[in-house]
Amino acid sequence: YLCALLPFAFITYFLWKQKWLKAFLILSLILSVVALILSTSRGGFVAFISMVFIWTVYLSREKGINIIKALTTTAVSILFLGVISYLLFSPVRERISILPEQLSTINQRTDAWMPGLYAFREKPVFGWGYGERIFHQDGPFQNTPYKKAPLTEASKGSGEYVPIGPHNTFLKILFHQGLIGFIPYVILILFAIWDFWRKATG
Repeated sequence: YLCALLPFAFITYFLWKQKWLKAFLILSLILSVVALILSTSRGGFVAFISMVFIWTVYLSREKGINIIKALTTTAVSILFLGVISYLLFSPVRERISILPEQLSTINQRTDAWMPGLYAFREKPVFGWGYGERIFHQDGPFQNTPYKKAPLTEASKGSGEYVPIGPHNTFLKILFHQGLIGFIPYVILILFAIWDFWRKATG
């Protein structure tokens, strides 16, 4: 959610003229980045870094700044922020220490992806409907090779299995809303990318 709010705060910074509002936004951005770091969310990190690079490209074009220098400065700044985070925050160090193990299984999320795709094939047009609980019910999976709602091991070697969600926005939309919901969603993303690229390079 922080990554969803940051772009709006960033845009608002350039729209607002009052200095006290700009100072408030800068403080909010700093606190949001710190909160994002402490969350140790890998998806959040990737989204934040992607957003920063996208805005760097856009602003370098708008302000007439050399794009290579801008991207280099951004990369060095992110690397510096990563090193500082590693040194200051123990949750970040713990997260990095288990990263190789988690990457090998993608944190067990793949346990839900194939069952979810098979369930989508059962109702490809309209999907299975709204409500996260539906993904945890056996009904959508009964006619698939998996027969039951996906489970994942609570912790490696524990032998205890717990329900798992789709953990993928595209799969979630395919499962719940089918192609009726998925196609407009993808079109919206592609249009946003095209419009941004047109304005950034035009």
